[in-house]
Amino acid sequence: MPACRNEHWFLLVGVASKKTWILHDSLPNPKRKDMARDSITVFQKATEKRTNYNFKEWSLILAKNIPGQINSYDCGVYVMKYMEHILKPGVLVWNSCHDWAEKMPLFRAEIAYEIFRTFHVDDDV
Repeated sequence: MPACRNEHWFLLVGVASKKTWILHDSLPNPKRKDMARDSITVFQKATEKRTNYNFKEWSLILAKNIPGQINSYDCGVYVMKYMEHILKPGVLVWNSCHDWAEKMPLFRAEIAYEIFRTFHVDDDV
């Protein structure tokens, strides 16, 4: 679940089999766990009629050895890349991803290209 608090994006991944949330944060901050808990509470309220899980009771851990940002503005791109990497089939390994900061201009360009390539505007706009 992507979440944004105080102008910073982070990713929460729920692992139902372990009743655990994994917090993926490209710019770690001790206060982020509290922000993540707030996001989980919002998620709980939004889904309470659709599931029997009590997401607020799940443990919350920080993802380890994930790529981190070196500026104050790429957190959203990191969240997108985390999701892309997590959703790839196969074993989840972060070791090959620690050059993301160098590749951010390329990642931003790829995202812009995909939006440009797939976005269609009605004639009325």
